[in-house]
Amino acid sequence: MQSERTIVISSTFAADSIAESVNFWLEHMEMPARVSFAPPLQLVQTLLDPTSLFGTNAVGLNVALLRWEDLDYRGEAERDRPLNDVAAALRTSDARAKVPHLVITCPPSPLPTPAARSRLYSEWDRRLVEELDAYPNVWVMTSGELQTLYPVSNLHDSYGNEIALIPYSPAMFAAMGTVISRKFHLLTTAPHKAIVVDCDNTLWAGICGEEGPHGVRVDQPHAALQEFLVAQYQQGVLICLCSKNNQEDVEAVFRQRGGMPLRWDHVAACRINWAPKPENLLSIAEELGLGTDSFIFLDDNPVECEAMRQSLPNVLTLQIPSDRNNTPEFLRRVWAFDRREATNEDKERTALYRQAREREQLRKSSASLEEFLAGLELKVKFELLGDGNLARASQLTFRVNQFNLTTIRRTEAELATLLRAGDLNGLAVYVSDRFGDYGFVGLILFASISDALQVDTFLLSCRALGRGVEHRILAELGALAKSMGLATIDLRQVPTGKNQPARDFLESDLGSYQQPREGTIVYRLPVDLAVTIRYRPGRTKELPAQQQVPAPVSAAGDAMLHASRASRLAWIASEMLDADKILAAIQAWKRKQRPGPEAAFISPRTDLERKLAAIWAEVLGLEKVGVRDNFFELGGDSLAMVRVIVRVYEARGVEFPIPAFFESPTIEEHAIQIAALELRGDE
Repeated sequence: MQSERTIVISSTFAADSIAESVNFWLEHMEMPARVSFAPPLQLVQTLLDPTSLFGTNAVGLNVALLRWEDLDYRGEAERDRPLNDVAAALRTSDARAKVPHLVITCPPSPLPTPAARSRLYSEWDRRLVEELDAYPNVWVMTSGELQTLYPVSNLHDSYGNEIALIPYSPAMFAAMGTVISRKFHLLTTAPHKAIVVDCDNTLWAGICGEEGPHGVRVDQPHAALQEFLVAQYQQGVLICLCSKNNQEDVEAVFRQRGGMPLRWDHVAACRINWAPKPENLLSIAEELGLGTDSFIFLDDNPVECEAMRQSLPNVLTLQIPSDRNNTPEFLRRVWAFDRREATNEDKERTALYRQAREREQLRKSSASLEEFLAGLELKVKFELLGDGNLARASQLTFRVNQFNLTTIRRTEAELATLLRAGDLNGLAVYVSDRFGDYGFVGLILFASISDALQVDTFLLSCRALGRGVEHRILAELGALAKSMGLATIDLRQVPTGKNQPARDFLESDLGSYQQPREGTIVYRLPVDLAVTIRYRPGRTKELPAQQQVPAPVSAAGDAMLHASRASRLAWIASEMLDADKILAAIQAWKRKQRPGPEAAFISPRTDLERKLAAIWAEVLGLEKVGVRDNFFELGGDSLAMVRVIVRVYEARGVEFPIPAFFESPTIEEHAIQIAALELRGDE
């Protein structure tokens, strides 16, 4: 049973304001987790202390919000001490952490920070990125990258910084919270595996069937899209074409137009014809053996996009902006395009699918399945799981759905912690045949408990299914268990809407060893039987080649979940243009009805009361506030109080005393005191 996922935030300033943004995204994107804050202003101590919230976070993400000026000694003798202290503390924390770290370097105060100091902080940003580049579980986002991703018109809150060390505006906290949530989404959500893209007026300007290969134009925005697709290809995403065109016309563009970033050999599959695009995407999904929820569809035509949404709602459908100059910014906003560091298998993914086509030709020319399997000359190799293959192991837990007994998802850091503690051991499964190397395609995680080898994770990529690899894995587990003096192998099954092939394997080959247990199903297999198990074609449901694996059909609940996810991701890309838009969405989300009886509500009567009521309502997330409502009974706390004081200062130029807030916590009383303070200021 996995622990609850937790996002722990530590900072060099008061950062509690970021919780609203993170919680908004956790709820909106249906990512179950809680947000927890380490003691404020103790970032380095939190990183170094093994008993801190960072050190004890078992599942989730550790976030470090770093403003260099908060650690700056400003002495030339110790010029780089803050940088060195932070880098060393991050390395120490990473060495024992169970979860990844996200570091966000935050912009310095505009005043009184000297220009020379700002340049030094920028240098520290760059050097911190360089020093931690070799640590795959530590990600650094600099303040400049944050501003590029989510522009903020008003970054700073000088008065909030002065009275409570809250240095940034609500919009800036909204941007930082979005970055945190986006990284958490990358960590915890299965990635899309393929992009299906239109050709005319999407990859290039113009219609190739009418204007010819040299008549279409690849200007800067279209070249930017092609470059982006090539970068996704290099990360292991399958690039597919779907165009209403004659195929020879499209191929002519790729063949005759020199200098296009996207080449024909980047394309894993294509459907270039006059059939409806949803029908073609389904055909591509069947060819590649992927579920439709694994696809992103890119097109310039709103009619085609709407047709795809209506027919295949679990496909993430994205319409390219009508103003093509906005294409790079649009692509940066799409969470689904975020990728972890590419593994070797990622870089070879399209080549692997081409090899699969050659295997399919052999299958069709073989008289029987036995002849086909013999002709493959299949080889299966096992290696202990270790540092060198943890990234791919983690990736498999998120990617593999069809042959996956439990579908437990784990990050690289979580796997490293489990292996380091001895809670689990792991086997990496490598497969090859005469056509090429499949790569690291199977993963087994197991533990020895009592007299049984208990299997926590048993998964195999769909491209290796139906060839007896799963049987060889089971025999290897039997040999391992026997060498350890164990009597049985326990395989736990958790049914999902997609893992029918795994269930078929267990039921067909091991059905008589099924034992219902604690709301799940366990197959308890004697070791002596496991070591002798062999693949017998015809007994297990056949999946002789990847091309024959139909696109998985999700259960109704899963289909609705994927459709909802696709809709939300599309909304983010089209609507969440900058930090101000995100902040407005957060404020609308948290708005709720005023507590208490309606009869007790007294409307504001003066301009000042109306202004204060608007500020309170915005800060507290209420539809309305009465002039005699108690701030703290409405749900206000010390952080909300500071926000109100800052907003009053911005609106009226009056510094409202914190003690007075506690003594007179109503709008009516505040208005009286503010009027008096303003009058006193005029004297």
